[in-house]
Amino acid sequence: MQDNAFFQAFSFYGRTTRLGWLVYNILGGLLLVPFFVGLHFGHQELTAIGFLIALPGLLIGFASHIRRLRDIGLSSWFSVFGLIPMTGTVMMFVYLLIPGKAQD
Repeated sequence: MQDNAFFQAFSFYGRTTRLGWLVYNILGGLLLVPFFVGLHFGHQELTAIGFLIALPGLLIGFASHIRRLRDIGLSSWFSVFGLIPMTGTVMMFVYLLIPGKAQD
């Protein structure tokens, strides 16, 4: 696997620190902006282009989430809680508070 930060953003392997997880989620969230702007203004072309830009953002967010769960010693299945509307937001703050486990 590459050690490059670009490839790490899309990787489901390894672990992510609290700061790394926060940075990757901000980056992934910024890639969602064009999609929501297109939806807000009702432009079909901008929405379609925004959707194509948003797909890597969703992948970055999901991959960093899985790596962060692995870092704090939880199963990747805990990522399912992110699909529940308010629970996902609360869990994001909890993941920022829990320090990572010592590496094996």
